[in-house]
Amino acid sequence: MIIPLTTVMGMAFVFNFPAWRALITDLVPREHMLNGIALDAAQFNLARSVGPQLGALILNTWGAEAAFYINGAGFLAVILAHLADAASIPVALMVGGSVCTAAGLAVTAFPSLLHDAVSQGTTDPSSV
Repeated sequence: MIIPLTTVMGMAFVFNFPAWRALITDLVPREHMLNGIALDAAQFNLARSVGPQLGALILNTWGAEAAFYINGAGFLAVILAHLADAASIPVALMVGGSVCTAAGLAVTAFPSLLHDAVSQGTTDPSSV
């Protein structure tokens, strides 16, 4: 069971890693790009080394229930940070994101839409 789970996690990482790295260009000004990339790599490696140790300490000290609550609080902190930063996102990006989300949901609900668009060589859903 461990090998299939590890395989699935590795395949998910293959898609997540480039997308995560591409985000740096949106977050860091061009003149600070090298520092941003270095800081991102440092936090990634630090999380990989310190995270399991901290998790084991929490499990050993307070138990599994506390570990789940602390994990949830971590996600809540990220969500609140994103909400606080939402005011600085240009409106054009928010509208584009909504359109992309709607298009993604439409393709999920109607897979034939994607097939028709690809077979006709277009990405414009209105032309299908």
